Amino acid sequence: MRKCVIWDLDNTVWDGVLLEGEVTPRPDVLRILETLDRRGIVHAIASRNHEPATRAALVRHNLDDWFVARRINWQAKPMNLRSISEELRLSLDALVFVDDDAFERAQVNWALPEVETVDARDVVGLLDELDPGVVSAEARRRRTLYREEACRREAAQTQSRQAFLDGCGMEITVRPMEATDVERVLELMSRTHQLNTTGRIFSRDEVVEQANILVASLRDRFGDYGTIGVAISEGGLLSYLAISCRVMGRGVERALLATVLDRAALLKDTGTNRAMRVLYQMSGLVAGELQPDGTQVFAVGSGPRPTVPSWIEVHA
Repeated sequence: MRKCVIWDLDNTVWDGVLLEGEVTPRPDVLRILETLDRRGIVHAIASRNHEPATRAALVRHNLDDWFVARRINWQAKPMNLRSISEELRLSLDALVFVDDDAFERAQVNWALPEVETVDARDVVGLLDELDPGVVSAEARRRRTLYREEACRREAAQTQSRQAFLDGCGMEITVRPMEATDVERVLELMSRTHQLNTTGRIFSRDEVVEQANILVASLRDRFGDYGTIGVAISEGGLLSYLAISCRVMGRGVERALLATVLDRAALLKDTGTNRAMRVLYQMSGLVAGELQPDGTQVFAVGSGPRPTVPSWIEVHA
């Protein structure tokens, strides 16, 4: 699913070329920025331009707040798109790139074929294409969540990694799913690919009828992430686990696994969930025989069980 639209600026977000004179924001683009933002689709910039003048124009036209990442420089667009992908922790196939220049679109198509490219003249079509239907509360806050994440990155640069983690005050709450969680659970199942044990996408009826779904939420001193994980356990087997990729790399995945794991956990290679296999292996789980359907059971071995990192507090 596409999660981020990356925009060129000149003759795309606005009419005109900034370095040649004043520019005017396109009304149709303003409508798209606002509508997709409400749907949980975030926006970024990849523009070949003079950065100080461009930043000033974005502020002058009340556009700056819409974008969670900006690459305003003279580098090749594919390089900037890859950099944005890494910053936002989104796979390339989650990106849409909008540009009026056919050369720039062709260059991205050649270098990053996973990225969808759109002619700036055809942007209205994004409103139909990027319509998830029902939108969760977390999705409506996604731009804010990315802003809070930027604050975390800035704070992390001023101290050691361990000191930063110790000072974050991370708290995870794990509880049974309630009716108000269904939309977010469905969203996590469909949007989470790297930290997803099987890639299975449950139907709404299957989720509603499932009696043993747990959800996990996370907050720290910077803000509230909302619901970041969903787990299903059956007879001692963790049969499904999905964790938002936004929280990778800070021990949250280890903490959640340690909290919901009983005796064993299921894994199926989806082609994009290598991070989950690595998590299992680094947590000391022992891989069982690979089944014909591609599934594999990882069992708690004779060594130490997975533990919650010292800088995270879990309420379960």
